[in-house]
Formats: sequence, structure tokens, C-alpha cells
Amino acid sequence: PLLAFWGTIAAKDETVDRLEMMKHSFESPITYDNGLADWFSTGTTVATKKAVSMTPGVVDRFGAWWHREPIDTNDFEIDFAIQFEGSASPAADQAVALWYVYENYTAVFDERAAIKTRDWTKALEEQSLGLVGYRKKFDGLGIFLVVPDKSKSVNPSVSGVLADGRTEYALLDDIPTSDAKKINFRNTNVPVTVRLRVSPKHGGSVVASVKLPDSDWEEAFRKDGVKMRPGGYVGLTTVTGAKRSSAVLNTADRVTLSNMHMFNYDVSRAGEMGGVGDSGLLDDKYLQTRKDQMDAVNRLTRMLARHLSEVGPKEHALFNDVVALQQKVHDLEQSMKTLKREVAMSLGNESTAPDVGSLKNDLVGLRTIFMKDSHSHRTKLDAVHAAVKDTGTTQRPARTLDSAPTQGSLEEQFLLVSRQTQELEDTVSSSSSWSTIFFVILVVVGVGVGVSVKQRMDSYEKKHHL
Repeated sequence: PLLAFWGTIAAKDETVDRLEMMKHSFESPITYDNGLADWFSTGTTVATKKAVSMTPGVVDRFGAWWHREPIDTNDFEIDFAIQFEGSASPAADQAVALWYVYENYTAVFDERAAIKTRDWTKALEEQSLGLVGYRKKFDGLGIFLVVPDKSKSVNPSVSGVLADGRTEYALLDDIPTSDAKKINFRNTNVPVTVRLRVSPKHGGSVVASVKLPDSDWEEAFRKDGVKMRPGGYVGLTTVTGAKRSSAVLNTADRVTLSNMHMFNYDVSRAGEMGGVGDSGLLDDKYLQTRKDQMDAVNRLTRMLARHLSEVGPKEHALFNDVVALQQKVHDLEQSMKTLKREVAMSLGNESTAPDVGSLKNDLVGLRTIFMKDSHSHRTKLDAVHAAVKDTGTTQRPARTLDSAPTQGSLEEQFLLVSRQTQELEDTVSSSSSWSTIFFVILVVVGVGVGVSVKQRMDSYEKKHHL
């Protein structure tokens, strides 16, 4: 927002209309890294990843969300997105209130005592906080979003009350007010946006408006001729109320707060503690003259120059790394193109892209050929190796290549061959004789058995005829 502000000065040579108060603004999810420590939450209110859950859909519950510091302006705007989700006929007398009051809520609320009571309605009454979680006699401004009307029928409305701390107000007796605006803010598909504009100009005014989804802004409350004082505290409270005797279910609307943005329209002051005015960049009466504007811009320029001097070397080193990475990617791309061309040439098709599937099939075929019958080939090779080994270990006479066999050795070899031949003939002859004998015996036995059977059959035949 600050840079946008100076950009407007440079472009139009005039100050902007408003500045966002960053400590009083947030977008969900809100954590301790982006401002959660500036807010006080109690009751059932808890900051989640999606939104600030004010109260669950259960009766007799209370939630509060207050800023810990006041705002130093009486010319401001508050925008917040809130959603009510529940059944068609909730059992509770439920309400939500936006406060701008001159009392620090965190200093008056005793959370420990309320927890010990174990009854939020009773605990709030004991601490004089019986009006939607705050004082019935309050000093400041309250904007109320109430689900039931005074007859306790479901009839959502928005109303506003300006109080001086002397008049007492009660929910469903005095609030909703008689001029409350009937606006059905329940069960919308997206959050409803509520805007509060407080201005001291033209005699002063307080205006509250509501924007439903897919609708225009609708004015819900207006009070002219009123000037609010600066130094007030901003907060939201909600109660689900007690269960009505006629209700069947013990349910209420679930209330969630999505975001909040606050803007300061008095650019002569920072608007909040720890803001731009406390940073040393701008003083308490900043940007009222052209000289102040130029001084602020010069200070910002020097700050940016220091930042660039620190970041410059790191940015240069990072740039060199990126250039080196780009060169590596380029080299890899060239290598891939070369490989692609070589593959295409090897396949005999330089004009078109290589058929990778065909190449894969060829490689698989070669592998199949090489691996085929590998087991049987390996077995044969093992057998040959064993035979060679046995041959090498056999005892035989040593002889040189140029030595010739003698006469005596030749005769001995012939005699050895003759003897082996004779032994082979004797063996064959003996085997033949025994075969003949066995054959004759078998023939005799066969004839004898045949004759015996013939005689027996003849004997049976004669007995049959007799």
C-alpha cells in the first residue's frame, strides 16, 4: 500500500485518499508470521487454515476477536467477510456484533474466570458482558447482525447503535432496533461482506452497508451529524444464545470470519501504532506538503539503493549459473540431434525419423539368436573339455616329431592287433554257440508244451461226445 501511495503521488502529483492499516488487516490463513499476535481471541474463536472460526453450530457458545491496540484516526473504513451456515430453523437466539469502543477488551475480560464457570452465558453476565459478549452499557459504536427478530422468529437483520456508556441495551429487547434493515445474510454460498465507514467530514457520519453474493451494496445503517473520537478498539463478538424450548434440535449457525481490511482516510496520521509513522520513514504529520513528499521519496530511494547494492552480487552470480545451465541444455540438445541422425542413417532412412520400434525388435531378435540353444552348446563344450583333459592325462610313450618307428615296435604292434582279433573271434564264436543252444532248448520246450496241450484238448473232446 505504501508503494502504491507513492506511485499515485508521482503519477498525479497529489496524495491518495486512504492508506490500509496493515496491523488491523488480515487475510486467512492468519498466523503469528502475518499478524495473529496482534489479535486477541477467546471463547470458541480460533484461527484455522481457511478462516477464523468464531463459533460452531452449537447453542450456548461465545466467541470474540479483538485487536490489542487502538486506532489513531476517526476517519476510517472497516471491511470484513463473514459467513453464517446452519439449518433452516436454528434453535438459538444468535447474533454477531462489530464494535468500535473506547475500552480495551483484553484488559476487562477475565478469560480464566470464564473458563472456570463452564457456562459462557453465566460467565459473561458475571463480568457485565451480557450484550453479545460485550457491555450492555458501552461507549462507542456497535453494528449488530441478529438472526431472530424480537418475536424470536428467524428474520435476519442488521442494525447499528451509537452509545455513550450510560444507556443499557439488551438483545431482543432493544436490539434489533426499530429501524433495523432486514437482510438475509444466512446460508450464502460465499461470505457476506460488511462495511463500516466512519467519517468526520461534512459534520460527521457513520454508515454500515452489506453486500450479499451477486448483489449490490445495500445500506443497513446511517447516522449523520456524528463525529467519532479516535483511539477506539475494534473487535467482533458472537453468541449462539440459549436453546428455545420449542426447538427440536440443539443447533445454531456456524460463523466464520474470512478476512478484515481497515483503511485510514486521514493521511495526516499513521492511523495505528507501529505503522508507517513509527518506522522512521514518515513522521507524525507526513506528506502534508510537496517537500514532505519529496523527502519521503528520497528516503525510499536510498533504502532501495542499499538493497540493490547488497542483492546485486548475488543476483549476478545467480545469472551466471542460469547462463551456464542454458549452455549445458543447449549442448545436450545438439548431442541428441546428432544421435538421432546417426540412428536414422544406420536404419537406412535419413529423411524420416528412425523407426525405434523396428530397431528394438531387431535387437531382441539378435539376442534370441545368440541365446538359442546356449545351454546345449555349453554342455557340449564342457564334455569336449573333459575329454581333452582325460586325453592329456593318459600314459603313452613319448616321441619326437622327427623320430620314426622301429622295426621291433611295428612287429609288436601287429602281434598285439592279431591277438586282439583272435580274442574277438573267440568271443563272437562263444557267444554264437551259446545262442544256438538256447534257441534249441526253447524250440524243444515249445514243441513239448504244444503236444501236451493237444493231447489235453483231444481228451476233453472225447468226454464231450460221450
